[in-house]
Amino acid sequence: MSTTHRWNGIKNVLFFVMPALLFYVVFVLIPAAGGVWYGMTNWNGLNPNYRFVGLSNYVEALTEDRVFLDSVLFTLKYRLFHGGIAKCIGIIACRAH
Repeated sequence: MSTTHRWNGIKNVLFFVMPALLFYVVFVLIPAAGGVWYGMTNWNGLNPNYRFVGLSNYVEALTEDRVFLDSVLFTLKYRLFHGGIAKCIGIIACRAH
């Protein structure tokens, strides 16, 4: 395979991958990074002034905030219960055929 043919193949792949990659970066990675950044500040969402507090917000949420821990536990139970039921129904439906 010649170098020119290989380069054309790479360009074709990039032509199709770049729009999806750009969409992913703009609408997923950048907002996620912003959420992590604001999670490490004491910003309340309204005041233009904020201070960097590091991981203390996350430590507080995981150790002191009972409502947060209850919501995480509920979400895990919900996911395991409903995911398990869906899988069982799918397996039963598959075996019935």
